[in-house]
Amino acid sequence: MRISQRSIEDVREAANIVEVTSEFTALRRQGTRFSGLCPYPDHQEKTPSFSVSPDRGFYYCFGCLEANERIW
Repeated sequence: MRISQRSIEDVREAANIVEVTSEFTALRRQGTRFSGLCPYPDHQEKTPSFSVSPDRGFYYCFGCLEANERIW
């Protein structure tokens, strides 16, 4: 059985990007955004450079330049 594209979109819209991202890295609120260490295994860091914008459904790492507009 194949999952419909609409079902995938429904899950993406319902998922909270902060909650999902928090499963991979600890986040700290900074105004309307959250920041933390980059969760990508190829980017080891000691200073947080990973930013999550829940109002835009967007995350970005200023260190390794990984970004996405929404949950996969």
